[in-house]
Formats: sequence, C-alpha cells, structure tokens
Amino acid sequence: MPSPGSACERKAGRASGRGAVCERPPGRACEDIAVDEVTVYEKPTCSTCQRVIGLLAERGIAFRRVDYAREMLTVEELAGVLAKAGLRPRDVVRMKEPGAGELSLDDDQAVLRELVAHPSLLERPLVESGERAVLARPPERVLTLLV
Repeated sequence: MPSPGSACERKAGRASGRGAVCERPPGRACEDIAVDEVTVYEKPTCSTCQRVIGLLAERGIAFRRVDYAREMLTVEELAGVLAKAGLRPRDVVRMKEPGAGELSLDDDQAVLRELVAHPSLLERPLVESGERAVLARPPERVLTLLV
C-alpha cells in the first residue's frame, strides 16, 4: 500500500470517495500511475476475481480494487457501470444465490435496488475503464478493455 498522503493513495481515495486500494505494477512509482483508469469491483475471496487481478498484474496494468460487498455501489453508480458494459441488471444476477429466483428480472430498477441491498446477488467481477466496462466472466474478458 502506498504511504499515507502519496499521490497513489490520493487518487485511489478520490476516485471512489471510499477506501479503495491502488495496486501498482512492480517498479512503477505511485505518482506515475493513472489509478482512475481501471477499477475492479470484486469479492477478494472469489477465484475468478483473483484470476482477473492476476491478468492485470501480469500485464503491468495499474488498477483500483473495490470490495463491492463492503463498499457497495449506489443504485446510480451500478447503473452507470452496467450501461458502460451494455448490460441490463438481470444480466449480472447470480441466479444460484438464495433470493435470486424471486426477483422480477424485467424490472431493471427493482433488480438494481436488490443488487445494492444484497451484494451477494451481484455477479463478479465487474471491471471499469473510462467509458467502458465488462463483466469479466470468463476472466480473460477483462483483456477487451485493454485494447
């Protein structure tokens, strides 16, 4: 983690308004990284999320990690990320989770509210870069943001 007050820490915190973590490639100073470029909304224990983090790190891509279960997006923020990905809320529901079957999947606003209220229902990881985003399933899908 960068030292308190470093440019890297300031960018990570400013980008989300929360305690986001900046990951930087080895050998790059925090001041040289555009932290706002890539954000990974993840659950740290998720193996798919870990594979996405590994793919980005292997390629030297700086990114911010946001544990969406602890720092959930607002309805508006989640709607914005999904719009960038060209996805409807129903597309990111984890259908095997308890309660998913009771959702009215045709009501986008209701599904968004439920995803925010119950983060375990949200499929992961979502990765955002500028005006684009992807649901990185399979993990290699994250690479489409890098071209």
